[in-house]
Amino acid sequence: MDTRAHKPPRTGSTIGRAIEIVLRVAAYVFWMLRWRLSLAQSPTPGRRFAMLLENLGTSFVKLGQHLSLRSDLFLPDYLVELQKLQDRVQPFPVEEAIASIEQAFGKPPSQLFIRFDAVPLAAASVAQVHSARTFSGREVVVKVLRPGVAIQVDRDMRILMVVVRFLTQFSATLARYRAEAVVREVWMTLKRELDLREEARNVHRFAREFRSSPFIDVPDVVEEMLSETVMVQTRLHGKRIDEDVSRHGPQLAQNLIDAYVHMFFVVGAFHGDPHPGNILVSDDNRLGMHDFGVVGSLDRPTRHALAAFMLAFTEQDTEWVLDSWFELGMLARSADRDRMRAVVSALMSDYSRRPISEWSVG
Repeated sequence: MDTRAHKPPRTGSTIGRAIEIVLRVAAYVFWMLRWRLSLAQSPTPGRRFAMLLENLGTSFVKLGQHLSLRSDLFLPDYLVELQKLQDRVQPFPVEEAIASIEQAFGKPPSQLFIRFDAVPLAAASVAQVHSARTFSGREVVVKVLRPGVAIQVDRDMRILMVVVRFLTQFSATLARYRAEAVVREVWMTLKRELDLREEARNVHRFAREFRSSPFIDVPDVVEEMLSETVMVQTRLHGKRIDEDVSRHGPQLAQNLIDAYVHMFFVVGAFHGDPHPGNILVSDDNRLGMHDFGVVGSLDRPTRHALAAFMLAFTEQDTEWVLDSWFELGMLARSADRDRMRAVVSALMSDYSRRPISEWSVG
């Protein structure tokens, strides 16, 4: 294995990158016009859109992951394809990972671990993970940020903000769905993910919170092996939650719901990226959670208001639902309560005729 230091890949100029983005987006728009005229039949529009984001790199893959949760914006075909971006990302060369580790800790992996696997265990949009074993015999995973990713993300999101701001002037749809705010939210999320020290603080917090749980396992970080770009963490063995767990599916689902209820209403913070690749099932059917790069938070008043809303919705109490909506900020204080009361009453009437399985808090 070549352990010589490698320079981070060139990120290119801003103008060149902007031209690339515009050309790729224009090619997609042209393809969509051909598809609408039945001049193109494959792939599906959703697959083509996911391919566009994947080809544009890290920033756009992350944007796609965020959009995969927006069923209010996209048809099912798009959502299915965007969800595939969550864990289908090409890894970067191991030599670059080795160089990052040596730069972070002052030693190559051969002096830090008795074994370091060259083939990545997993690769994501901003980092990849290698399995290793310390000299003390501890099985760990080594998470390494993609070289140059911080510069690339900052440049791409600035370009995207300009493009979206321009297009919003001509698109009522983009304005209605606050496209600029969506891009800004993704940008802020990415900034947090690009400092592994922040993720390590999140991991340690949740590992401590679930330490005594019989159902949830959060492997802690190795504190002496931590930097902004590299994080070492106890390895969690298991299979993805969506791989052959049908026999224990209902119990696993209940355990996951219980864990999130605890995070929402007790901890006041929650894992913000719970896709199947981030949740493992151990041989003893414990749920293992990892990748805490995205963590949401709820202050105490919001937690109280959210709990009130869920209870009010369950009890079909119109006035209580309205009170909770105002507390959550879903309605402005100046909103017409009498008019909203009629809307909520109609909503309650609709749900009262449905089985519980069809209820949606969202």
